[in-house]
Amino acid sequence: MTKRGPVAAFKREYAEAPRLERAHDLRQGAERARAAFQSLSPRQRQAMELCDHLGHSTREVAAELQIEVSTVRVLLHQGRRALRECLVAHRPELVALLREIT
Repeated sequence: MTKRGPVAAFKREYAEAPRLERAHDLRQGAERARAAFQSLSPRQRQAMELCDHLGHSTREVAAELQIEVSTVRVLLHQGRRALRECLVAHRPELVALLREIT
């Protein structure tokens, strides 16, 4: 039995691509992710780095940045949304994938 849907189709297509092509795609994706991250405001980058990369709680980030916890949550929401929009803009087929998993 084969799986259907956009996620399964994307996985099949990716698995069938030649290795060099996949490596190139991964490198381009990493470059786009870095560029997208750099396009965020400094505060969004700080909040995301502390929460998402270093695993700090929103309270810890708020204390470190000397801002309210609610402000940290807003920064994270806005930053994540901006990253998602920037990355999906380059790969429209990922829109369906993101909708399915989020």
